[in-house]
Amino acid sequence: MLKSLCANQLLVIEYAYSITMLNKEDLIRWITDAARSEIDVITITTSLNNWVALKGVEGPVVIPKSEIDRIVELIAVKQRFNK
Repeated sequence: MLKSLCANQLLVIEYAYSITMLNKEDLIRWITDAARSEIDVITITTSLNNWVALKGVEGPVVIPKSEIDRIVELIAVKQRFNK
Protein backbone atom coordinates (compact mmCIF):
# COMPACT_ATOMS: atom_id res chain seq x y z
CA MET A 1 0.00 0.00 0.00
CA LEU A 2 2.69 2.52 0.98
CA LYS A 3 4.81 1.60 -2.04
CA SER A 4 2.00 2.22 -4.51
CA LEU A 5 1.07 5.49 -2.80
CA CYS A 6 4.70 6.60 -2.92
CA ALA A 7 5.08 5.58 -6.57
CA ASN A 8 1.96 7.55 -7.48
CA GLN A 9 3.11 10.62 -5.56
CA LEU A 10 6.49 10.53 -7.33
CA LEU A 11 4.72 10.17 -10.68
CA VAL A 12 2.70 13.31 -9.94
CA ILE A 13 5.93 15.20 -9.20
CA GLU A 14 7.45 13.95 -12.45
CA TYR A 15 4.42 15.07 -14.46
CA ALA A 16 4.15 18.42 -12.67
CA TYR A 17 7.74 19.39 -13.42
CA SER A 18 8.37 17.39 -16.62
CA ILE A 19 11.22 15.50 -15.00
CA THR A 20 12.28 11.88 -14.87
CA MET A 21 13.53 10.50 -11.57
CA LEU A 22 16.18 8.02 -12.64
CA ASN A 23 16.36 6.43 -9.19
CA LYS A 24 12.62 6.14 -8.57
CA GLU A 25 12.83 2.58 -7.22
CA ASP A 26 15.47 3.67 -4.70
CA LEU A 27 13.32 6.66 -3.72
CA ILE A 28 10.32 4.42 -3.15
CA ARG A 29 12.39 2.12 -0.95
CA TRP A 30 13.99 4.96 1.04
CA ILE A 31 10.70 6.75 1.59
CA THR A 32 8.65 3.70 2.51
CA ASP A 33 11.40 2.42 4.81
CA ALA A 34 11.21 5.71 6.70
CA ALA A 35 7.41 6.02 6.64
CA ARG A 36 5.13 4.53 9.25
CA SER A 37 1.88 5.58 7.60
CA GLU A 38 0.28 7.01 4.49
CA ILE A 39 0.51 10.46 6.08
CA ASP A 40 4.28 10.03 6.41
CA VAL A 41 4.58 9.11 2.73
CA ILE A 42 2.51 12.12 1.71
CA THR A 43 4.50 14.42 4.01
CA ILE A 44 7.84 13.20 2.66
CA THR A 45 6.77 13.37 -0.98
CA THR A 46 5.24 16.82 -0.48
CA SER A 47 8.55 18.00 0.94
CA LEU A 48 10.35 16.41 -1.99
CA ASN A 49 7.95 18.22 -4.34
CA ASN A 50 8.92 21.52 -2.70
CA TRP A 51 12.63 20.68 -3.03
CA VAL A 52 12.22 19.92 -6.75
CA ALA A 53 10.36 23.20 -7.26
CA LEU A 54 12.86 25.33 -5.31
CA LYS A 55 15.90 23.72 -6.95
CA GLY A 56 14.44 24.19 -10.42
CA VAL A 57 15.17 20.57 -11.29
CA GLU A 58 14.88 19.79 -15.00
CA GLY A 59 14.99 16.71 -17.23
CA PRO A 60 16.41 13.43 -15.95
CA VAL A 61 17.48 13.67 -12.32
CA VAL A 62 18.91 11.49 -9.58
CA ILE A 63 17.53 12.54 -6.21
CA PRO A 64 20.27 12.03 -3.61
CA LYS A 65 19.55 9.83 -0.61
CA SER A 66 20.97 12.62 1.53
CA GLU A 67 18.00 14.80 0.51
CA ILE A 68 15.48 12.13 1.55
CA ASP A 69 17.40 11.66 4.80
CA ARG A 70 17.30 15.42 5.43
CA ILE A 71 13.54 15.55 4.79
CA VAL A 72 12.89 12.56 7.06
CA GLU A 73 14.98 14.10 9.84
CA LEU A 74 13.17 17.44 9.60
CA ILE A 75 9.83 15.67 9.80
CA ALA A 76 10.99 13.65 12.81
CA VAL A 77 12.10 16.82 14.59
CA LYS A 78 8.78 18.49 13.85
CA GLN A 79 6.86 15.47 15.16
CA ARG A 80 8.89 15.49 18.40
CA PHE A 81 8.04 19.15 18.98
CA ASN A 82 4.34 18.59 18.28
CA LYS A 83 3.94 15.98 21.00
